[in-house]
Amino acid sequence: MEQYSNPSGSSKGLSIGALICGIAGIMSYFIYIMMTGTAANAGSAGGVKAATAIVIIGLILSVLGIVLGGVGMSKAKQYGESKGLAIGGLVCGIVGAVFAFCGCICAIALCAELAKYGY
Repeated sequence: MEQYSNPSGSSKGLSIGALICGIAGIMSYFIYIMMTGTAANAGSAGGVKAATAIVIIGLILSVLGIVLGGVGMSKAKQYGESKGLAIGGLVCGIVGAVFAFCGCICAIALCAELAKYGY
């Protein structure tokens, strides 16, 4: 019987990438909250638009974390490795996607409210 080994640790890289993208997605939501609070209090429409761009980037990163986490889990299963990092990345990606989705809804509502007042 011939033993096959994991070439260059590909499941670890995918899992770490999933974890980083998921955490970045979660952090983008909190950056969005801080930016919109500051911009809305100052009456700055540009700040609100920048915060909206950040939450959209967070949504993209979260979805990427979900995809990388799923692929990392399948690769880890294929090579018989631990799936802990991949599961962590998947969970962080899902949480980040939920936060970013809520942030997108809030951003749309905030932009609509600012448009009423001519900002």
